Amino acid sequence: WHLDAVITWDRPYPPIIHCKNLPAPNQVYGRPAITDAVINNNKQYNWNMSNRSKINRNQGNPHGWVRKVAGRKISVDPDFLTDLGDEGEMGYESPPISATPRELTQDIAAVICEQTATPNILLGGEDNSANSASGSALRKQLYPIITVTETRQVMYGPFLVETLRRLWD
Repeated sequence: WHLDAVITWDRPYPPIIHCKNLPAPNQVYGRPAITDAVINNNKQYNWNMSNRSKINRNQGNPHGWVRKVAGRKISVDPDFLTDLGDEGEMGYESPPISATPRELTQDIAAVICEQTATPNILLGGEDNSANSASGSALRKQLYPIITVTETRQVMYGPFLVETLRRLWD
């Protein structure tokens, strides 16, 4: 294939079909499902999860310490008892509790769910309603995603009909 080659289209319709993703006035392609805000929040979420993982890897286990042992070698083997002398001390520092990054991650995930009209229950989130087993309660919780799905079905219907018409042509 050469870039300057001329290809003749022998059909009465254009070779490209498009349709709106989600309705948006005065926009050819409609409203996107994934916006720049969602992408930025997802980057923040991934960075925060990576940071929490790094904190847990580096500081998630207790760190041992010794005091007043004057350069002597000390074994930390659980089957070995070390005599530190009268003044020597040995102990373990408790790992830090990273509740704040965890809460931040949950907040960012909640914002992403809200921006994408994804109910928290679909992602395995906690369900706080007492009547979650009933069909009407589930429909209420899933209403945002059901609405988006039904809108897409309406928008994609003519697109699929035209695509199938062209395939059968």
